[in-house]
Amino acid sequence: MKGAMKRWLRHLTSLRFNTLFIRNLRLIALGITLPLVAAALAIYAFSQQILTQELDAANMRALTKVQSIMDMTIDETARISLHISIDSHVQSFLSIRKTPYSDYRSIETAQRSIYAMQLSQRLKLDHSILLFSGINDYVLHTTNGGQRATMYTDQDCITTFLNGYRNNEPIWYALRQARVAPDATAQTVSLLTHYRRVPAANPEQVDFVAVNLDISQLNNLLVGVREEYGSDVLVLDRQNQIVISNAKQDLGRSIDDYLANPSAVGNIIEQSTGALHTEVAGQKVRLSWMSSVNGDWKYLQLVPYSTFAANSSNLRRFLILSIIIGLMISIIVSFAISIRVFKPISVILALLENPRTAGKLDDYDGEVRSILMHILEAYQKNVTLEQEMLQRMSMLKSARVRALQHQMTPHFLYNALQAINWLVMMDTKKEDSSSSRAIVTLAELVRACMEFGDSLASVKDEIEYVKKYLEIQKIRFSDQLNATIVCPPELLEGTMPRISLQPLVENAIIHGIQKGSGSGRIHIEIRQADQPEKSLLVTVDDNGPGMPDDQIEVFNESFRTEYMVSTQHVGLQNLNQRVRLLFGDAFGLQLKQGHSGGLQVQLVLPWVVFSAQK
Repeated sequence: MKGAMKRWLRHLTSLRFNTLFIRNLRLIALGITLPLVAAALAIYAFSQQILTQELDAANMRALTKVQSIMDMTIDETARISLHISIDSHVQSFLSIRKTPYSDYRSIETAQRSIYAMQLSQRLKLDHSILLFSGINDYVLHTTNGGQRATMYTDQDCITTFLNGYRNNEPIWYALRQARVAPDATAQTVSLLTHYRRVPAANPEQVDFVAVNLDISQLNNLLVGVREEYGSDVLVLDRQNQIVISNAKQDLGRSIDDYLANPSAVGNIIEQSTGALHTEVAGQKVRLSWMSSVNGDWKYLQLVPYSTFAANSSNLRRFLILSIIIGLMISIIVSFAISIRVFKPISVILALLENPRTAGKLDDYDGEVRSILMHILEAYQKNVTLEQEMLQRMSMLKSARVRALQHQMTPHFLYNALQAINWLVMMDTKKEDSSSSRAIVTLAELVRACMEFGDSLASVKDEIEYVKKYLEIQKIRFSDQLNATIVCPPELLEGTMPRISLQPLVENAIIHGIQKGSGSGRIHIEIRQADQPEKSLLVTVDDNGPGMPDDQIEVFNESFRTEYMVSTQHVGLQNLNQRVRLLFGDAFGLQLKQGHSGGLQVQLVLPWVVFSAQK
């Protein structure tokens, strides 16, 4: 073991740390450490997400308990008030009119009503129940008995109802602070009062039942949830005010003022359930909320972020330690891999610098020698390729010279046609003879060919070119050729391959008109089609002898292939290949039976507005 360590250290000290080795070491180290760090960060982010989801799930379970408790309490309170409002004794009491002296019947009805209210007070949360009669200005109370409204201790209960019932709401809740004794210095208690207006025969009569719930008792119901989850629980009413809280100073505060975070408040108001991070009194919390079954109440749970951060901190420390250990291991592994990878390269470099060392290679150098032979073979191939490239350059120069020589032919032909035209006019003494017109038109065609510097042309230019070609053919066939061209004006600015319409017309004349008998008709139509989407459809229809269906299918199949497979109709094959090379395999030629008994050739092109700069 010690001998191996000494040999490794001796090799390490004798190794030349040149630039190539350093680059190699850096790449290997980055290739190992970057995925390691990325994986650790991804695991941390995923773990954070899992922790957040688990925390939210626990919060939702707690809020479900809160929802069950509060909804049951609120529903029971509503049932109590409803039971009292429909009780026969209560109804009798509310129908008694105000008199200076109460008779025995009125007193008995009031006592029976109080007894009915006391029987309905089944919840330990009920602080008291109050019945107010507007017709006799009298109050019945489960604790204080019956008395005039003006003598009742909790005047705030009556005034709160009288101020609120004007909104025509038969049932609502109000958060109040009430005194438990008539003394002005008496202790006040926080109450959540449930109001229910009792319907009366007279719409002007104001009667109501008020069930007072003790906030402290409601908080006691939620103590178990707070202690189990280490959180605070809030209850909001329909006006988004805090009606239940562990902190008495928060009662009656608006959630807007409590959170001071407009986005969080907006989410709570708009969504029935949810969770988010926010701050309360400068402390980060995880806020979860849930609505009551009827949607009138919101239940909020606030878990301090420190509870969530404790587990997150442990995970973060573990990942940091893992990354540090992983980086140390990756550096050592990268260094070892770099040495192993660089050693054959150093041997090859030494062989290239001094070939005489080839005879001193040990057993490991057989692989190095093979690599060196491949390098030498590649070098020889490069030399061969360079020679071939020089030959191709020489051939390209020769082709350019021949192209310049051939370029003289169209100019010479155009000038010769102009000279022949002058001779024809001198011989015929006419400037508009058929021979002269044919020569002039042919000269214009030759000149147009000379001016073609692009593979594309506009539909308008192609139609003009075909018209000149048809003029020559009409001179030849006279009345036997009748051609029509239909093209909407808005399609004249479309794009076509240059000299693509003339081969279609020429094919119709050669294979349709010449082989037929009688008057030949060619109908050229250019229109916009939907398949493929926004495409240009060019059709050339003749009344010639046509073509059998099986032969049409053979040609269509050849048009769909990439290479020319037929020696006939080479012009159409050439045009089809040009279109497919320019625009793709979705476009090209197709043959069909013509509408006039002959053959119809369709050319499908993409709809592109022509631009001379394209």
